[in-house]
Amino acid sequence: MRNLKLCFTTYAGIMLNLYGKFTQQDLIGELLLCFETDSASVYSKFNDKDCISKYVNAHLEIPSLTRKRAQSTTNHNEIQAKLNKYANKYLNGTDLFVILLKLIIIEDSTISKDTIIDLFNNYRKSDLYSCDTFNSENNVSFIGGVLAYVIAYTKSTKTGMKKSLITKEYIDRVKFAESFVNELHKICCNDLQPNDNLHSWIMALLTQRASVSDVAYHFIGSEQYKGSEISNVEYVSCLYRIFLNERAEASSKDYWVKMLSLGTTRYEVLKQFMESSEFSKKCDDYSIEYGTLPHKPGKIEISFLSMTDEVYSMVESYYSTHPSFASKYKIINKYMNDNPYSNNLKHSLEHGEPDIYLMETENLYPYVNGILSQYAAPYDQLLPDCASRVQKSAIAPYIVNFGTRSADRKIVALSYQSTAGVFIYRRSIARDIFGSDSPDTIEKAIGANTNSWDAYLAAAEKLNAKGYAIASSLSDLWIVTGKASKSPWILDGELNIDPIYEDFLDVSRKMIQNKYCKDSILWSENWLYDIRENVSRKVMGFFGPVWFINNLIQDNNQKSLGDWAVCEAPFHFYWGGTWIMANKSVLGTEKATGVAKLINYITLDCTKKGFQYKWSTSQIRESGTQDTVSSMTVMNMLDNYSWGILGGQNPSQIFKKVTSEIDSLFIKPYDDILNNRFFELIYQYAHDSLSKNDVFAELTSFAKQVVNDDLLTERTHGSR
Repeated sequence: MRNLKLCFTTYAGIMLNLYGKFTQQDLIGELLLCFETDSASVYSKFNDKDCISKYVNAHLEIPSLTRKRAQSTTNHNEIQAKLNKYANKYLNGTDLFVILLKLIIIEDSTISKDTIIDLFNNYRKSDLYSCDTFNSENNVSFIGGVLAYVIAYTKSTKTGMKKSLITKEYIDRVKFAESFVNELHKICCNDLQPNDNLHSWIMALLTQRASVSDVAYHFIGSEQYKGSEISNVEYVSCLYRIFLNERAEASSKDYWVKMLSLGTTRYEVLKQFMESSEFSKKCDDYSIEYGTLPHKPGKIEISFLSMTDEVYSMVESYYSTHPSFASKYKIINKYMNDNPYSNNLKHSLEHGEPDIYLMETENLYPYVNGILSQYAAPYDQLLPDCASRVQKSAIAPYIVNFGTRSADRKIVALSYQSTAGVFIYRRSIARDIFGSDSPDTIEKAIGANTNSWDAYLAAAEKLNAKGYAIASSLSDLWIVTGKASKSPWILDGELNIDPIYEDFLDVSRKMIQNKYCKDSILWSENWLYDIRENVSRKVMGFFGPVWFINNLIQDNNQKSLGDWAVCEAPFHFYWGGTWIMANKSVLGTEKATGVAKLINYITLDCTKKGFQYKWSTSQIRESGTQDTVSSMTVMNMLDNYSWGILGGQNPSQIFKKVTSEIDSLFIKPYDDILNNRFFELIYQYAHDSLSKNDVFAELTSFAKQVVNDDLLTERTHGSR
């Protein structure tokens, strides 16, 4: 039995039912739920008739699931007499179920005595009666659920029972209802204050007086739930168990946990689980009323669309440390990758979404200076003092230039990263060939910042003589050269080949014909093997930004960590980058302030509480790695940090210097298309498949096709 209060509150309900306040279908099972199958164990718990009557009188109001509490206007003396009568029988040892049957027979002549006895005997003989689950306090309601079902169906048909209605299907139905109510109570109330009326909700589901949505809404609004200390991870795990009957996969669970940490309420997550097709089908299968949870006015939503999961770290770090922001806003982050991202972003922008979006450098041009720039909000309309913030943070010039819309000279995008590139080399090979592994020695050896490959080729000859390759592929050098041009590909509608590009044709042929590089393909297995060092001919170095060190060298070189260092490359260059943009649709809305706060935190806050400092010092990166950022003010704070992967070297000053001196005033249209085509031709020239004249002729023809046929249309509209 659950407890004294529950027992006699329900008993009082039966008495009120006798005077027409409720139907017996509503209440008959609720009395059964109160007692264990062994009535002898119940008798021992009560020995005072007056106590019983007193307790009942104190609880003459009972809850109804579909209507307000009923107020009794029944003569209390009559109720008292009725209670005394049955209390005496109860205390004198009359079987509790017999009392119940007599109540039914006396008060409802539509059910024959024989039918009731048949039902009861059928039940007593069934496996359910001796089922072990009935001995568990959490499953006492199962007995009452089954009997209530039988009685209700018998009453509705007004015919005798010809065969048992206690079927496996109904047992499963009751178990489903019990599991749902008990588990929901557990997650909503943290199981700290057991609810005496759980059986009422179970009965309500079984008799379709309430839907699963009614039950969920009740618990979500309970006092216990408001003080629940269950973690977000536990909460999501329970939801998977309740609604999907399965364990959550790590990636799926992480998604919901992140949503909760960014301001989505538990109620909203519960609503989405309840409205899943899987759960609604379960309810249909078990003939349980489904219903819907009402919409609750919530926080102001700010939507993100990104191609990188880094955005979660950005936003969560702000959200978790700014409670006033968290109380007002919630973040909806949608993550996509590759081509679907651009397609979805274009479509979303046309419909006024998302509020904040991210873009990679290679695809930035149409969003800053192409047709899609019309959707971008100028930073100074979100942050009126944007110019002074940029100056205070000392944002790298190339980052400001790339994010400035040429039509009105407004900043519409900024990156939180610096993706300035350096030469990343193996110390052990440097000592073997050049007698020292210091950055100064290697910079001199490869001609750092000379805007020429001459010294690099001379160093390659020395390395080759002792069996080393200076590079793995031609692509490694093209990554540098392709970002080093001083003029655009197309001038006045005609092909313009920058002298740096033309010189690279000769450099590429020397690299291949003299076997200075291993002629692998960028991102191929052979190229990755050269990074890992598990090859017979070792490669001295690679060109790349910090992400190259963190994601490729560190992840693939556990045995050689510490055998790496960095120095300036022959040309200053960048590789990659992620840019933050805001939709102009947020301007003048209730979202604008929240969007401005996030934009400022990610791109312009140069304090130790800002994102860039935390990001660069690995405070909020799961990998624990460090990074370079766009604010030179922040980069100046990193002088005391050493990198284990670089043998204790602190590369911050080298990266800061390169970042500040990258000489790219703008991202040029056609860069991506013509760079890719030119490198294809370079590769053929280096392998003697084309002459230099052939290269220029092919490139000229391709460039005309790009301009005349407007092959850039899709790119300009943001669909590439």
